[in-house]
Amino acid sequence: VVCIIVISIYYINIFLNANIRQTKSDINRANMIAERIRMHRDYVNEPIKFRIVGTGKFNVLGMKQNFNQAFFLNKPKYNIFKNFTDFSFDMMSDKDYADIIEYLINKGEYIDDYPGRNSIIIHEGKVVVFLNSFDINALIETNKYLKLFPQRNPDIKSTFNLYVQDNVIFYEKNLCTEKDIKEQFFLRLKPKNRHEVNLDFYFLQRGRKEGSRCIAAINVPSLNNYKIRTGQFIRGQKILWKVDLNQENEKNEI
Repeated sequence: VVCIIVISIYYINIFLNANIRQTKSDINRANMIAERIRMHRDYVNEPIKFRIVGTGKFNVLGMKQNFNQAFFLNKPKYNIFKNFTDFSFDMMSDKDYADIIEYLINKGEYIDDYPGRNSIIIHEGKVVVFLNSFDINALIETNKYLKLFPQRNPDIKSTFNLYVQDNVIFYEKNLCTEKDIKEQFFLRLKPKNRHEVNLDFYFLQRGRKEGSRCIAAINVPSLNNYKIRTGQFIRGQKILWKVDLNQENEKNEI
C-alpha cells in the first residue's frame, strides 16, 4: 500500500508540474536555437531579420495540452525569444522571406524540421528556423520536376492539360488567370483492396505561373498500381473539372 501511495504521489507531481517543466524546456530550446544561429557559418551580427516557419510540439512528460507550448503557437514562439533570451532580432518581412524561399528553391537542397541539421537557414543577414519544412520541401521538389516538363502534346486534354511521365503528373493551362488556380486541386489514388490515398493540393504548393501559363507537377507512386482521379473542386460545394487518368471523363463526383 505504501509503495502504491508513493508511486501515485510521484506521478501526481509529474503531471502537476508539467506546465513549469514545459516552460523551462521551451526557454532552454529558444536559447539553444539562438546559440545555433550564432554558431552558423553564415552568421554576421545582430539584430538580425528573423522568421520561424510552422509550429512544433516538444512535449515534456505529463504535458498533453499543445496550447501550453510556446513553439506550438504563432505569437508565443517569438515572445519566448524576446523575453527569455538575449537574441536580438527584427521580424522578417514577407518580401525578405520570399527572397529566401527563392534562394532555397534554386539551391535545391531539402530542409529538415527543427532540430534537424538543415533546419536553420541564414542567407544575406536573414535567418529562418523551420519547425515544419513540408511546404518548402514541396516547392523544392516541384521545381525539380518542372524543369523536366514534357515537351510534347498532352496525354489528356482537359481544363488543365495533363502529362504523365516517370511517375510524375504534370498540369498545364495556357491563358491561365488567378481564378483558374484559386481553388484546390484533388488527386486521389485508389489501389486494389486498400484505402484511397489523398494527395490534394493547392496550386501554390505544387506549381508556378509563367506569364499567362500555369504549370504544376506532383510525384506519385507507381501509376500502374492505382486508379487515379484528379481535378479541381470547391470543397463541400462542387467539382469544377475532373479527369480519370485511365479514362477521360467529366463526372461531378470525386
